[in-house]
Amino acid sequence: MRIALTTAFLLCPLAPASLSLANQAQTEDQPVPAPAELDPARVKVAVEQLEKAFKKGDTIDRSLAIEENAKIFDGEVANLIAKGLKDKEESVQLTAIEALRFFEHEKALDALHSTAKRDKKMRKEPELFKALIKAIGQHANPDSIEILGDNLWSPADHGVIQARILGLGNIRAKESVEELISMMHKAGWRKVQPFMEDFRVALVNLTGEDQGKSQPKWTEWWNDVKKTLEVSEEASSMPKAMQRKWERYWDIEVEAKEGEEPEEKDDEKKRKRRKRGDD
Repeated sequence: MRIALTTAFLLCPLAPASLSLANQAQTEDQPVPAPAELDPARVKVAVEQLEKAFKKGDTIDRSLAIEENAKIFDGEVANLIAKGLKDKEESVQLTAIEALRFFEHEKALDALHSTAKRDKKMRKEPELFKALIKAIGQHANPDSIEILGDNLWSPADHGVIQARILGLGNIRAKESVEELISMMHKAGWRKVQPFMEDFRVALVNLTGEDQGKSQPKWTEWWNDVKKTLEVSEEASSMPKAMQRKWERYWDIEVEAKEGEEPEEKDDEKKRKRRKRGDD
Protein backbone atom coordinates (compact mmCIF):
# COMPACT_ATOMS: atom_id res chain seq x y z
CA MET A 1 0.00 0.00 0.00
CA ARG A 2 1.40 3.40 -0.94
CA ILE A 3 0.78 6.32 1.41
CA ALA A 4 1.03 9.78 -0.16
CA LEU A 5 3.83 12.07 0.89
CA THR A 6 3.02 15.37 2.48
CA THR A 7 4.95 18.58 2.22
CA ALA A 8 4.10 19.46 5.78
CA PHE A 9 5.79 17.96 8.77
CA LEU A 10 5.69 18.35 12.50
CA LEU A 11 8.33 19.78 14.77
CA CYS A 12 8.70 19.19 18.47
CA PRO A 13 8.20 22.56 20.19
CA LEU A 14 10.81 21.61 22.74
CA ALA A 15 13.45 20.96 20.09
CA PRO A 16 15.52 23.53 18.20
CA ALA A 17 14.76 23.82 14.51
CA SER A 18 18.00 22.17 13.43
CA LEU A 19 17.04 19.02 15.35
CA SER A 20 13.63 18.64 13.71
CA LEU A 21 12.10 15.19 13.61
CA ALA A 22 11.77 15.37 9.87
CA ASN A 23 14.49 17.45 8.24
CA GLN A 24 12.43 19.56 5.86
CA ALA A 25 14.09 20.42 2.57
CA GLN A 26 15.02 24.05 2.22
CA THR A 27 14.03 25.70 -1.05
CA GLU A 28 15.64 28.63 -2.81
CA ASP A 29 12.88 30.80 -1.36
CA GLN A 30 13.56 29.43 2.13
CA PRO A 31 17.31 29.56 2.76
CA VAL A 32 18.71 27.96 5.88
CA PRO A 33 18.86 30.71 8.52
CA ALA A 34 22.25 31.51 9.96
CA PRO A 35 22.64 30.46 13.60
CA ALA A 36 22.34 33.27 16.10
CA GLU A 37 25.67 34.50 17.40
CA LEU A 38 26.35 33.69 21.02
CA ASP A 39 27.04 36.45 23.48
CA PRO A 40 30.59 35.76 24.74
CA ALA A 41 29.67 37.18 28.14
CA ARG A 42 26.72 34.78 28.42
CA VAL A 43 28.92 31.85 27.40
CA LYS A 44 31.44 32.85 30.09
CA VAL A 45 28.69 32.93 32.72
CA ALA A 46 27.47 29.50 31.61
CA VAL A 47 30.95 28.01 31.80
CA GLU A 48 31.57 29.47 35.25
CA GLN A 49 28.20 28.31 36.55
CA LEU A 50 28.66 24.76 35.28
CA GLU A 51 32.24 24.50 36.52
CA LYS A 52 31.22 25.70 39.98
CA ALA A 53 28.24 23.33 40.11
CA PHE A 54 30.33 20.29 39.22
CA LYS A 55 33.17 21.21 41.59
CA LYS A 56 31.25 22.32 44.67
CA GLY A 57 27.53 21.93 44.05
CA ASP A 58 25.11 19.27 45.22
CA THR A 59 22.74 17.23 43.07
CA ILE A 60 20.23 20.07 42.72
CA ASP A 61 22.95 22.60 41.87
CA ARG A 62 24.32 20.40 39.11
CA SER A 63 20.91 19.73 37.60
CA LEU A 64 19.90 23.39 37.72
CA ALA A 65 23.16 24.52 36.14
CA ILE A 66 22.59 22.10 33.26
CA GLU A 67 18.97 23.18 32.76
CA GLU A 68 19.74 26.90 32.91
CA ASN A 69 22.46 26.63 30.26
CA ALA A 70 20.91 24.03 27.98
CA LYS A 71 20.34 26.59 25.21
CA ILE A 72 23.82 28.11 25.23
CA PHE A 73 24.94 26.21 22.15
CA ASP A 74 28.69 26.44 22.65
CA GLY A 75 31.23 23.63 22.44
CA GLU A 76 32.74 24.23 25.88
CA VAL A 77 29.27 24.41 27.42
CA ALA A 78 28.37 21.13 25.70
CA ASN A 79 31.45 19.46 27.15
CA LEU A 80 30.63 20.68 30.64
CA ILE A 81 27.01 19.52 30.41
CA ALA A 82 28.35 16.16 29.21
CA LYS A 83 30.06 15.77 32.58
CA GLY A 84 26.58 15.07 33.88
CA LEU A 85 26.51 11.86 31.85
CA LYS A 86 29.06 10.40 34.28
CA ASP A 87 27.50 11.83 37.43
CA LYS A 88 26.96 9.52 40.39
CA GLU A 89 23.32 10.61 40.63
CA GLU A 90 20.86 9.23 38.07
CA SER A 91 18.75 12.40 38.18
CA VAL A 92 21.73 14.48 37.03
CA GLN A 93 22.51 11.98 34.29
CA LEU A 94 18.94 12.18 33.00
CA THR A 95 19.04 15.98 33.08
CA ALA A 96 22.26 15.98 31.07
CA ILE A 97 20.86 13.51 28.53
CA GLU A 98 17.73 15.61 28.02
CA ALA A 99 19.79 18.79 27.61
CA LEU A 100 22.11 17.18 25.06
CA ARG A 101 19.11 15.73 23.25
CA PHE A 102 18.24 19.21 21.97
CA PHE A 103 21.68 20.82 22.09
CA GLU A 104 22.62 22.49 18.79
CA HIS A 105 26.30 21.67 18.67
CA GLU A 106 28.20 18.72 17.24
CA LYS A 107 29.92 18.12 20.58
CA ALA A 108 26.56 17.24 22.12
CA LEU A 109 26.03 14.31 19.78
CA ASP A 110 29.70 13.35 20.12
CA ALA A 111 29.21 13.05 23.88
CA LEU A 112 26.05 10.97 23.48
CA HIS A 113 27.77 8.67 20.98
CA SER A 114 30.80 8.24 23.24
CA THR A 115 28.61 7.33 26.21
CA ALA A 116 26.60 4.81 24.20
CA LYS A 117 29.79 3.12 23.03
CA ARG A 118 31.82 3.13 26.24
CA ASP A 119 29.58 3.36 29.29
CA LYS A 120 28.88 -0.29 30.09
CA LYS A 121 27.37 0.64 33.44
CA MET A 122 24.65 2.76 31.81
CA ARG A 123 23.68 -0.18 29.61
CA LYS A 124 22.63 -1.95 32.79
CA GLU A 125 20.24 0.88 33.69
CA PRO A 126 17.32 0.58 31.23
CA GLU A 127 15.72 3.95 32.00
CA LEU A 128 18.99 5.80 31.53
CA PHE A 129 20.01 3.89 28.42
CA LYS A 130 16.56 4.31 26.88
CA ALA A 131 16.80 8.08 27.37
CA LEU A 132 20.32 8.07 25.90
CA ILE A 133 19.28 6.19 22.76
CA LYS A 134 16.25 8.44 22.32
CA ALA A 135 18.47 11.53 22.63
CA ILE A 136 20.76 10.18 19.93
CA GLY A 137 17.80 9.51 17.63
CA GLN A 138 16.49 13.04 18.23
CA HIS A 139 19.51 14.50 16.42
CA ALA A 140 18.46 12.66 13.23
CA ASN A 141 22.09 12.30 12.16
CA PRO A 142 23.13 9.49 9.77
CA ASP A 143 26.32 9.06 11.81
CA SER A 144 24.11 7.54 14.52
CA ILE A 145 22.78 4.65 12.41
CA GLU A 146 25.54 2.23 13.37
CA ILE A 147 25.11 2.95 17.09
CA LEU A 148 21.32 2.66 17.00
CA GLY A 149 21.50 -0.63 15.13
CA ASP A 150 24.28 -2.11 17.25
CA ASN A 151 23.31 -5.19 19.26
CA LEU A 152 19.55 -4.64 19.13
CA TRP A 153 18.74 -7.04 21.95
CA SER A 154 21.27 -5.70 24.47
CA PRO A 155 19.92 -4.71 26.84
CA ALA A 156 16.76 -6.73 26.20
CA ASP A 157 14.52 -3.94 27.46
CA HIS A 158 11.37 -2.99 25.57
CA GLY A 159 11.92 0.76 25.92
CA VAL A 160 15.53 0.58 24.71
CA ILE A 161 14.64 -1.57 21.71
CA GLN A 162 11.77 0.76 20.81
CA ALA A 163 14.11 3.76 21.10
CA ARG A 164 16.54 2.14 18.66
CA ILE A 165 13.81 1.42 16.11
CA LEU A 166 12.05 4.79 16.27
CA GLY A 167 15.39 6.59 16.40
CA LEU A 168 16.32 5.02 13.07
CA GLY A 169 12.89 6.05 11.78
CA ASN A 170 13.84 9.64 12.53
CA ILE A 171 17.00 9.55 10.40
CA ARG A 172 15.95 10.19 6.84
CA ALA A 173 18.43 8.05 4.94
CA LYS A 174 18.25 4.88 2.87
CA GLU A 175 20.73 3.33 5.30
CA SER A 176 18.12 3.68 8.06
CA VAL A 177 15.65 1.61 6.05
CA GLU A 178 18.32 -1.00 5.34
CA GLU A 179 19.23 -1.22 9.03
CA LEU A 180 15.59 -1.55 10.10
CA ILE A 181 14.99 -4.41 7.66
CA SER A 182 18.20 -6.06 8.85
CA MET A 183 17.14 -5.73 12.49
CA MET A 184 13.93 -7.63 11.77
CA HIS A 185 16.03 -10.69 10.98
CA LYS A 186 18.39 -10.57 13.96
CA ALA A 187 16.14 -12.78 16.08
CA GLY A 188 13.30 -15.26 15.75
CA TRP A 189 9.70 -14.35 14.95
CA ARG A 190 8.53 -14.56 18.58
CA LYS A 191 11.17 -12.07 19.70
CA VAL A 192 10.70 -9.60 16.85
CA GLN A 193 6.92 -9.63 16.42
CA PRO A 194 6.11 -7.58 19.57
CA PHE A 195 8.09 -4.72 17.98
CA MET A 196 6.63 -4.95 14.49
CA GLU A 197 4.30 -2.00 15.08
CA ASP A 198 7.37 0.12 15.93
CA PHE A 199 9.15 -1.14 12.81
CA ARG A 200 6.03 -0.34 10.82
CA VAL A 201 5.78 3.24 12.12
CA ALA A 202 9.48 3.89 11.50
CA LEU A 203 9.39 2.50 7.96
CA VAL A 204 6.16 4.24 6.98
CA ASN A 205 7.59 7.54 8.22
CA LEU A 206 10.71 7.03 6.12
CA THR A 207 9.25 5.56 2.94
CA GLY A 208 5.51 6.17 2.73
CA GLU A 209 5.04 2.43 2.25
CA ASP A 210 2.89 0.33 4.57
CA GLN A 211 3.34 -3.42 4.65
CA GLY A 212 1.62 -3.77 8.02
CA LYS A 213 3.21 -5.85 10.77
CA SER A 214 4.31 -8.64 8.46
CA GLN A 215 8.04 -9.39 8.37
CA PRO A 216 7.75 -11.38 5.10
CA LYS A 217 5.91 -8.54 3.34
CA TRP A 218 8.47 -5.94 4.41
CA THR A 219 11.29 -8.26 3.33
CA GLU A 220 9.67 -8.86 -0.06
CA TRP A 221 9.09 -5.12 -0.51
CA TRP A 222 12.72 -4.34 0.39
CA ASN A 223 14.07 -6.91 -2.05
CA ASP A 224 12.03 -5.24 -4.80
CA VAL A 225 13.10 -1.65 -4.08
CA LYS A 226 16.50 -1.72 -2.36
CA LYS A 227 18.41 -0.82 -5.53
CA THR A 228 16.22 2.15 -6.43
CA LEU A 229 14.77 3.40 -3.14
CA GLU A 230 15.23 7.08 -2.36
CA VAL A 231 14.20 8.46 1.02
CA SER A 232 12.55 11.85 0.75
CA GLU A 233 13.79 14.71 2.90
CA GLU A 234 10.18 15.27 3.91
CA ALA A 235 8.30 12.99 6.29
CA SER A 236 5.54 10.81 4.89
CA SER A 237 1.96 11.18 6.05
CA MET A 238 0.67 8.35 8.20
CA PRO A 239 -2.73 7.06 9.35
CA LYS A 240 -4.03 9.01 12.33
CA ALA A 241 -3.33 6.37 14.99
CA MET A 242 0.18 5.81 13.68
CA GLN A 243 0.85 9.55 13.51
CA ARG A 244 -0.34 9.93 17.09
CA LYS A 245 2.04 7.19 18.24
CA TRP A 246 4.92 8.99 16.53
CA GLU A 247 4.00 12.38 17.99
CA ARG A 248 3.62 11.04 21.51
CA TYR A 249 6.94 9.24 21.40
CA TRP A 250 8.83 12.35 20.28
CA ASP A 251 6.86 14.66 22.62
CA ILE A 252 5.37 16.58 19.71
CA GLU A 253 2.51 18.86 20.67
CA VAL A 254 0.21 19.52 17.74
CA GLU A 255 -1.97 22.60 17.63
CA ALA A 256 -5.64 21.78 17.16
CA LYS A 257 -7.21 22.90 13.90
CA GLU A 258 -9.75 25.70 14.01
CA GLY A 259 -13.01 24.40 15.47
CA GLU A 260 -11.35 21.34 17.03
CA GLU A 261 -10.71 20.73 20.69
CA PRO A 262 -7.06 20.12 21.59
CA GLU A 263 -6.29 16.49 22.34
CA GLU A 264 -6.25 15.69 26.03
CA LYS A 265 -3.23 14.21 27.71
CA ASP A 266 -3.54 10.62 28.93
CA ASP A 267 -3.42 11.64 32.59
CA GLU A 268 -6.23 14.16 32.04
CA LYS A 269 -8.37 11.47 30.39
CA LYS A 270 -7.78 9.15 33.35
CA ARG A 271 -8.70 11.92 35.81
CA LYS A 272 -12.02 12.51 34.05
CA ARG A 273 -12.80 8.78 33.96
CA ARG A 274 -12.17 8.52 37.69
CA LYS A 275 -14.42 11.52 38.30
CA ARG A 276 -17.22 9.83 36.31
CA GLY A 277 -16.60 6.57 38.12
CA ASP A 278 -15.62 4.71 34.94
CA ASP A 279 -12.41 3.33 36.47
